[in-house]
Amino acid sequence: MRSIGELVDCASGRGKIDGLYAVDANAILGRYGMRVEGSYLDVANKHAELQKLLRDSPWAAGWRTILGRIEGAGPRPEPVRFAGVVSRVTRIPIS
Repeated sequence: MRSIGELVDCASGRGKIDGLYAVDANAILGRYGMRVEGSYLDVANKHAELQKLLRDSPWAAGWRTILGRIEGAGPRPEPVRFAGVVSRVTRIPIS
């Protein structure tokens, strides 16, 4: 079991998880509506698995709005495919 932060670090090349490559970490994130591209984390605005993950948290009722408040965050112009699901995304700088 790994945290999302650990997977983001691994997918971005900033951290290591024994036996897991960046592409593998990105594939795991993709199953939850997230992915690392360059120095950004793309988070799906709507994704069933991400919704389940955030269900009982303060983020559940609108993570898109909350994430959009982060400095440097904003919408990505084109939709992104996450493990077969297409969604618009909020792009967040990893730094």
